[in-house]
Amino acid sequence: MGRTISTKELEEWKGAGRVCLVREGRVFDVTDFVGMHPGGEKPLKNNAGRDVTTLMTRPNPHRHSSNAYKLLEAYYVGELENGVASNGVTSNHTVSNDQPTQLNGNMTNGSSSHVKDLVDYSKPVLWQVVNLGDKYYSWTHQPISRDSLRLFHYDLLEYFSTSSWYAVPITWIPFISIVCWLAIQQWQDVSMFSSVFGGAFEMPVTCGAFPLVFFAGALLWTFVEYILHRFLFHMEPPTNSKLLIGLHFVLHGQHHKVPFHPGRLVFPPVAASVFVVLFYFILTAALPVPIAYTLMAGVIFGYICYDLTHYYLHHGSPAQGTYFQALKSYHVRHHYEIQDKGFGISSKLWDIVFDTLIPSVKAE
Repeated sequence: MGRTISTKELEEWKGAGRVCLVREGRVFDVTDFVGMHPGGEKPLKNNAGRDVTTLMTRPNPHRHSSNAYKLLEAYYVGELENGVASNGVTSNHTVSNDQPTQLNGNMTNGSSSHVKDLVDYSKPVLWQVVNLGDKYYSWTHQPISRDSLRLFHYDLLEYFSTSSWYAVPITWIPFISIVCWLAIQQWQDVSMFSSVFGGAFEMPVTCGAFPLVFFAGALLWTFVEYILHRFLFHMEPPTNSKLLIGLHFVLHGQHHKVPFHPGRLVFPPVAASVFVVLFYFILTAALPVPIAYTLMAGVIFGYICYDLTHYYLHHGSPAQGTYFQALKSYHVRHHYEIQDKGFGISSKLWDIVFDTLIPSVKAE
């Protein structure tokens, strides 16, 4: 049990700019969490000093998951006097403290007592994570409210394992421009299928098809995005394979563990280069060079849109009723509620095609 907090004190905190919420008679100071809130800053600031017990269970804007309540526990500061918040809602404290929940680098039962987590976040975590064995997969899908996490002991490896969002367009837009220029320069007497059918059937492709091929590349990326996210990033590694556990955590597990880390929301350019090289060899082996270059440029353009969209969905505050607000709510549910569906980030297209769409929550 924390200390008793009066409604007057709660109002004073609100006046001082602190964002405190009341749930079931308990007070949570989420001031430090406002900038990380998956639903944006506005809902928290608008409800500062108020009781959110009922609000968090409503389908609009969304019903909060068990993970959301676990994250909230990290900001517990005390019990509200008489259980009455500024909006006149009386809350009874009915939360059981019998079962501890894992969050924020500690285990907490709603009180001030803590026990050690599975990993020590003050040290590089990768070499600890690979030893979690059968505990790894469930542990990595319990997000914590940290905005920092160190993977490697060596500074150089750690530096290249993170990236700012603006590094993505700065790195890849010039690359796309060069690849497109090379494609146009080499676009002479280009034919499709000539090697496949031994010259019996050829389909000439003029340079006028450049925009269409580029757009096809961007569309192809949405499929690649879905396949990578579903089958690679969300694979469940064998519990006895430290190598595959480590690979999974570096590729995507870390993001689900610390979804608020600003440096781990976009793919670092050095790591992305591995996929670019792979695409280069596949496309140039299957297609005429100008078409392969153009298609690759479109794929990389789609990737840029995806990575920037992903960053925005975590740190942006799209207006209510907009496409990005709906996409943000969809992605939030993937992280905190239904993690085995909702693999599309920039689009729901392939979730619809392959029946992995997260069902909508019906208003009550």
